[in-house]
Amino acid sequence: MALIEAIGTSLFCVGAFGVTVALNYAASGWVTWPIAWSAQKLSSVCGALSVLLR
Repeated sequence: MALIEAIGTSLFCVGAFGVTVALNYAASGWVTWPIAWSAQKLSSVCGALSVLLR
């Protein structure tokens, strides 16, 4: 298996696991939505800044 395929497969598996856990937490009511939305907005801003400051 090529290295790029191994990386892609690993990222897919980790992403699928993360989505499953996130949905489980949300369905169980263990998510504090204001904090979750704030973290998402902050990560979007940091991502945009990292692209602009390259």
